[in-house]
Amino acid sequence: MPNRPSDPVWTWGKAFKDGKLYCFEHRRALVARPRPDLRVWVKARCQSWRPTCRVADREIMGSIFPPGELPKLIEPVGPLAPLSETEERINRGIIREHLAFTAFFDSIPDGVRLEVI
Repeated sequence: MPNRPSDPVWTWGKAFKDGKLYCFEHRRALVARPRPDLRVWVKARCQSWRPTCRVADREIMGSIFPPGELPKLIEPVGPLAPLSETEERINRGIIREHLAFTAFFDSIPDGVRLEVI
């Protein structure tokens, strides 16, 4: 169908690469550079890149966590019940997201981060 919007060219998920946080979702992509010169850009499917603060407050600051806190992973039901392939993939995504946000928030001093939480 010619009027159907094209699929996004990005892969879903969050990653920290080349000193920037990348958050790729179904409807938009967000790129953030950490402090001391914090800047955030967002791109929706049919829009060009634009600077933003509101989206960053919801997307990034909602994921801030205390230093040293570990994410909650899916655990096996019993000692002999292994995780399914889907559950393993979900756990890998949770860990990858946690590592991306950890690298991004490492630029914020611990005392300041604890005040923001």
